[in-house]
Amino acid sequence: SRSDEIIKQANIWVKNFASDKAYPEVLYMLMKGYLDNDSLGNAEYMIDLLKTEHESSPWTQKALLAYADFLANTTRLDDAILLYEDVLYATNDIQIASQAAMQLAATELRLNRLERASMYLDKILTANPSFLATQQDASINLAQSFKEAKLFENALKIYELILKNSDIKDEIYELALRNLALSPADDKTKQKIFFYLKNIKKNSQIANISALLILLWIGYFLILIKTKTKTSFKNPTPS
Repeated sequence: SRSDEIIKQANIWVKNFASDKAYPEVLYMLMKGYLDNDSLGNAEYMIDLLKTEHESSPWTQKALLAYADFLANTTRLDDAILLYEDVLYATNDIQIASQAAMQLAATELRLNRLERASMYLDKILTANPSFLATQQDASINLAQSFKEAKLFENALKIYELILKNSDIKDEIYELALRNLALSPADDKTKQKIFFYLKNIKKNSQIANISALLILLWIGYFLILIKTKTKTSFKNPTPS
């Protein structure tokens, strides 16, 4: 298998180039290969080597993240969380820290620890919001998880960030917009959705979105906005 070949070649390399600057990266590759083969003992040994000999290397933090991901796909969610937290608070790399925070948010949601999940999302939004835009698939999945947990405000923040940082012709743009439009929203958010829908309607080159669906959406939001306006005239706020 591919992982067997990676393990074979990487083991040959580390025996001959132990002082090479790429050594931590190759240990990381070895660890990943062992994980793919469910050889946990060997994977953990590679992690121990990285932590002992290359504690400050970003490849050590990446190895811990990969191992935590492996644990998160089993029943060992709390063990995964401990590793994610170790990486989050130990690394000086903003991208690695953001990855750890994203995985923490997703894992805490699986455990129904909603406040902690929101806390980790806020860390990303505060320190490195562009990370969510670059990790589009993972961000969409995270937003959906927040939506299913009825934390709609968090989901909306992610959807809007993706919309602001992707091209109107991208498939991810349609997906984020559709999910945003189908989420419970206050009047301010409905106005934002209407703005994005109008932008799509103006772009005649977009191919993946049904023109009829767009018109239905726009009509729906026009009705909502007009209804709100009429209501405000019928029931003026006392001065």
